[in-house]
Amino acid sequence: MKILTLIFSLLVVAPFASATVCNQKSLEAAKNINVAVQHQFEIGMAPIADAYEAKVFLIEQQYCMGTISKEEFCSAGIEALEDSLGAVEAGHAVGVNSLSDLIEAVEKLAKAETDCQ
Repeated sequence: MKILTLIFSLLVVAPFASATVCNQKSLEAAKNINVAVQHQFEIGMAPIADAYEAKVFLIEQQYCMGTISKEEFCSAGIEALEDSLGAVEAGHAVGVNSLSDLIEAVEKLAKAETDCQ
């Protein structure tokens, strides 16, 4: 199952994770990714960190497309990033996540907090 999740993450989530593209197609992709990853998490095939990452990506795309305000973006985004960081920290503690994953999660949260001030 972990291999399937890794392949899904590499092929579907990773190319969009740092996307600067902002159009209807990327928003629809974010919605579809979020639904798929949430379902995978619910059936035990995706880690919670992936579920939070998909949620963060969707929130970023919604803000980029103007479907949510900056206040909504900051509130929902920071909450999701805090949850994601917690999941990555827990994964790191048991050897599932690397130090690079942990540092990346800390940096994303710090950047969001800075951008939202």
